[in-house]
Amino acid sequence: MLRSLLSYGCPEDVAPFITEDKLHLVLSRWLQSWLGGVHIRRALSAHIKVNVLQVVIFVVPPVLGAGLSVVELDLQVKSVIFGFSVLALVVVLQSAVFLLRRNYQAPRRATRKSIDDTDTHVNRKLFSSLLLDMLFPPKTLLDEAFSLSLTFGAAALCMRLLSVQDLGAYGAAYADCALIENFLGWTVYATSQYPLSARCPVDVNSWQVGDSSALDDAQRAVYVCCLAGADWILSMTDATTVVRIAVRYTLFATPVLINFGILPPTTALAEYVLEQGLGVAFGYAPKEDTALLLLYATTYVAAAAVVLGVAVNTESAPCSMAAAAILGRWITGGHIRGLKAHLTLTLARSSSNKVMPFPPEPERTMVSEADLKGSFREAPKRWRRLLLSPRSLVVMHYGSVVVVSVGFTVGFAALSNSTRHTCKLGLLGLVLGLWLLTQLRIALLLPSSIVSRLCPLHLHLPIGLLEAVGTGIYWILGPSLYLILSCFFADDAASSSRVPTVWVSAAMLHAWTTTQHNPFVACYSIWLAGVFAYSTDYSFATSVFLGALVHPRLWHLWDTAQYMWVVYSSIIFKPKQRFTGWVAITFLGLPVSVVSLALSTVLLAPLYPLCGSTLFFVGFPRPRRFWQAFTPYHDGMDGTYYEHMFEALALDLPGLLAPSSVLCQRSPCVGRDVFFLRVDNFLGLLEVLELSATTAVVRFKGLELQETTSCHHLEASKLDDAIASAFANSDADDAEDDVSPLGPCVFRPLLRTPVRMYGVSSALLADYLDDPECLRLIHDAFFITLVTELNRVTHGSVPDIWLSFPVSISGLDFVLKEFPTIYWDYLQAKNKKIRQIMNPRGLLDDPPLVEEVAVPTPPVREPRRSSLRLAADALARLVHILRPTRVSVANVPSTRATITAPVKRTSVTDRTGSTKQRLEISYGLQEADTSDAVNYAALAQQRPTISGGARRSFLWGDIDGHVEAEPPPPVRPGAAVRPSFLRDRWNKVSEFHMLAASCFAIVQTLGFGSHEKPGPMHVYQCFHGIFPRSLENDWLKANATLYEIVVRAYRLAVKLGLDKFAEGDVDLYDSPEELEATIQYYKTKWYIGPPNTTMHVHRPRVEASWGHYVSTNRPNLFALTKNANGKIMSTIYTLGRQDATVVAVNRAACEGTWHGLALELLYMANDDDERFSIQSNPQLLRNLLVQAADPPMGYPVYSTGPVVIKF
Repeated sequence: MLRSLLSYGCPEDVAPFITEDKLHLVLSRWLQSWLGGVHIRRALSAHIKVNVLQVVIFVVPPVLGAGLSVVELDLQVKSVIFGFSVLALVVVLQSAVFLLRRNYQAPRRATRKSIDDTDTHVNRKLFSSLLLDMLFPPKTLLDEAFSLSLTFGAAALCMRLLSVQDLGAYGAAYADCALIENFLGWTVYATSQYPLSARCPVDVNSWQVGDSSALDDAQRAVYVCCLAGADWILSMTDATTVVRIAVRYTLFATPVLINFGILPPTTALAEYVLEQGLGVAFGYAPKEDTALLLLYATTYVAAAAVVLGVAVNTESAPCSMAAAAILGRWITGGHIRGLKAHLTLTLARSSSNKVMPFPPEPERTMVSEADLKGSFREAPKRWRRLLLSPRSLVVMHYGSVVVVSVGFTVGFAALSNSTRHTCKLGLLGLVLGLWLLTQLRIALLLPSSIVSRLCPLHLHLPIGLLEAVGTGIYWILGPSLYLILSCFFADDAASSSRVPTVWVSAAMLHAWTTTQHNPFVACYSIWLAGVFAYSTDYSFATSVFLGALVHPRLWHLWDTAQYMWVVYSSIIFKPKQRFTGWVAITFLGLPVSVVSLALSTVLLAPLYPLCGSTLFFVGFPRPRRFWQAFTPYHDGMDGTYYEHMFEALALDLPGLLAPSSVLCQRSPCVGRDVFFLRVDNFLGLLEVLELSATTAVVRFKGLELQETTSCHHLEASKLDDAIASAFANSDADDAEDDVSPLGPCVFRPLLRTPVRMYGVSSALLADYLDDPECLRLIHDAFFITLVTELNRVTHGSVPDIWLSFPVSISGLDFVLKEFPTIYWDYLQAKNKKIRQIMNPRGLLDDPPLVEEVAVPTPPVREPRRSSLRLAADALARLVHILRPTRVSVANVPSTRATITAPVKRTSVTDRTGSTKQRLEISYGLQEADTSDAVNYAALAQQRPTISGGARRSFLWGDIDGHVEAEPPPPVRPGAAVRPSFLRDRWNKVSEFHMLAASCFAIVQTLGFGSHEKPGPMHVYQCFHGIFPRSLENDWLKANATLYEIVVRAYRLAVKLGLDKFAEGDVDLYDSPEELEATIQYYKTKWYIGPPNTTMHVHRPRVEASWGHYVSTNRPNLFALTKNANGKIMSTIYTLGRQDATVVAVNRAACEGTWHGLALELLYMANDDDERFSIQSNPQLLRNLLVQAADPPMGYPVYSTGPVVIKF
């Protein structure tokens, strides 16, 4: 029996929290939760030793207290003796546990563990007590004195209540309770010496377990003093003994109730009372911000005072109605939120000590595509602009409200009583008919409803007709509610029974505010108030408050009852319990669940199953939290997708939540709508915090994208099955016949709406990258994309800093043969056209000078040479010496660059002697032969070749097209001219050729042996910027800009090669123009790179990341990734219209799951990786709802704060 209770009735298919090996450890945790203090994270193999010690500390304090009760000493002396005795007991217990653990583990580890290294600790201290803090004050003197006075005051009150004389006042009938009360009372006092919860509060900054908060001392003292004072007042009056016993036992159980989160903090209790008061008195109270709640309360009280002043001074019902209508219109206009945001920013700017971790979200005004297109049309006429201006519309709204309120009230006041009664009945019938028509329209539009399944008229009726019906209902319902208010308040003013003016003024403001805030939500409470006032003798003002009190509680009862039924059906009717008698225990605990349901309905509190069982308890609406709620949160790349998803969704939210929409008209209460949004493999939670006729306040959370965990995958797949089953009639082609019904569940698919966001498609590349033809295409495409990217940056002119490439000339000979000559000629022609474009200011015009003007020679800077390049130079000199047919190279005379007139142009370029000397030695040329023609055939014979290999020697004839046929471009006068790399016959192989060939060799040839070829892993690593290891690669990484160009070129080559191979093309291009257009299309319409935050770690600055292109709506994104099995995949994100499915979720299920999560993590210290709260339940969606909880209890990857969307 005990084992079954501690196992919480877990199903067999769920990893249990309690096993046979953990039973004693759980007993230890439960005792610690009861008593506090000693915190043992892991028990020894002999668990009973630790548990016996904890049982000792659990039993000794009550026995010691009972012994002290019979001693004739002062109560304060007793409390001090008892407190130090408990402290000594804790010290003995901690020392004994430390010795047991050390003696048990020392023979195995052969080392002695220090006390800080053990697993037995209590949050930086061996024990925690205010008496010990008095001896070693860790806080300031003022805080210590305050906490100490509260502790001794609570101790004195407890001692007085536990005295034998006071206990004797209960009478002879309860004489046997003395021993029990002594036991419980001393246990309570022992508990008050320790932290209140087993799991200490959560630190917001680090989201780790931290120290206990200072609020615990004051909170404990407030509860104890209030209950002790209540007991003292009851002892002075003629109260019944049962009431006194209830108060006293509540006092005894106060620390336990606080430990398990049943009694809330006093601040949360005050917020709850304020919320309920505003909800009943004024119809609505925001719950996401305490400051906003206080501002709303202040505004409501001031507005009620204004209406009361008008009613007292004028004594006229129409004037009071007009004042209430105007103020109600102003309150519902969103001005209070704007005032709060303005005050927040003002305080933040004026106070230097105030830290704002998250700035307030600005109001988000969405503009539809139709409005954007219409803004480019012709401007309207002046009278239309004046009439439709925002100020004119505001004046018209306020004027229409005043006219309607005053006119209707005066008209109904002029009628007789019998006529007014007839009008009341007719107006109530009209509102009821509109509500029934609204429900019929909703049933026809929702494919998952019973009406839509039995009679699928929505497939034949035009959507525009149903939308027009919804708009018509909205425009008729508002005036109908105005007529009801005017008729009933006019009847109250004419009745003989006088109602207090304050009561009537507050009722008027409440009715007009709720009616203008959201007519579809207000029709429930107004209609209930009208029916109650019509059928009884109560006034309409009283009925308005009764309707506001009953209406939300009826819907809360409906939601919680449905939630209880789903829990029962998922546990009882599918028996998977490890304990066979759990069904019997469920029925035995049914009265407790029913009582909890009643209390939950009255208090509007969440109802949660105790640790996933069928035993329900009522929780506080504001569970004890130690973190900031309703704050934005962003986690990694997945959060970037959800941020883009919310931005795209926000464009459609005005249409989804507009007053004429289905989601608005089906909402029974304000701030109780929760929706799941399913788009492809994206899953988000949308909370509607406030929904009015003009604005909506929402909060969005994105859940993790990966579905590798079984719980997440099971619930997500069941959700997809339910969506497919709900839309089976509308999507007959995509309907699945084998979808099994889930039975009762807490979610319901509603509708689909197109959203412009990314669609994800993935494919394995094993068949592609294993094919040699595909690798050849990528190999050839890389040289082309590399030339393209280098030419885009340099325009054919290589910077000096890139001329120190360490690849030897002989090594580049095998690479230059693959140079894309035709494409390079095409790019060179475009470069010349670009250089020949004249400057509009005439700075590049030819100077009118005939004689030569000497220009000073720029200083020659020797390029940096690596060790490998120096070795290549030495090897080249050695080869030169061993060749007897070659003559030595003459020194190159220094020249000066000149600028000539148009009549006579000469381009005299030069190169440093060392570079030219190395090139001439390698190619076997002489300075004396510079004016003669080059024998290309002889040069080809001098090139080293690979016999039998796939590569042949480079022929100079391959680059004949690179001869300069046109004169060089004009040069700006006075500008320094950099010496050219080649002269005359050197124009066949330019600096650009050498640089491109060096980069190509570093990626594709260097680092491989003679029999090695690049494979799929080489493609994957180079795509992510990881080139083969070589000394030349270090030089490339040192030049960050060049490294970026090469990586970008390789990624373009991968995409180009894969596309060509998929299309079956053997050649990369038919013409250079086509190839350039393809590359330009990839660069402008695609982002090709890994889905991470930065391009690589070698760059000192952060490049535009994948998330940047997602946020800027790049149409396509491509990446090479790996799946769980290590297979290379291509992942493509395509921006387009995706169908987003809106799934309604039971609000009571969300609150109950989140409250149970806080109970398990905070108060039961269950931080197990396989705890019960994260186990899957397809009918409850427990795992998905736990993910959507506020961090750090939940773990959404993206969360927004409250976002205001204007319609």
